[in-house]
Amino acid sequence: MAIYRISKYDPKKRVNGAYIINEWTEYSDIGKNFFDGILTEDNYLRVEKKYINCVLSILQYLHIDNLIIKKLEKYDTVLWKESQQLNEKDFTMILEDCLRNRCWCELHHEKTVIDFGYDYYIHIKCAICNDDIKKICEAFSLFVEKLGEPANQTNY
Repeated sequence: MAIYRISKYDPKKRVNGAYIINEWTEYSDIGKNFFDGILTEDNYLRVEKKYINCVLSILQYLHIDNLIIKKLEKYDTVLWKESQQLNEKDFTMILEDCLRNRCWCELHHEKTVIDFGYDYYIHIKCAICNDDIKKICEAFSLFVEKLGEPANQTNY
């Protein structure tokens, strides 16, 4: 399995690992000014939908129809519970809640682990080859970077 980072950020726009463009990084940035203007709710939702649909496509590619919530941290009123099993109808809602910083968690399945990084990154550990995950992400105008292989396959 490999660990990938999925984002809206073009890796070519990093200098010494730092992203050099002033871009929004979270839901609470709606109404603030960035390099391309003020972030509107419509523009935020358009990008959020890309992220969610990309993750849903990866889960579909892997034939995953359930996930388990682990390491749950709640920052807002959400209904999720530690060790809760999710089915496909729950996927969009948990992804939205995590992307909007209402909560943080890892989503586990024997074929994958998904977590949410700072600054609007999604990390996914899975056994998809580089070319296939790149095609999935590019279909949603997102970037994917391989971060490596986990040192311990059982403790991601």
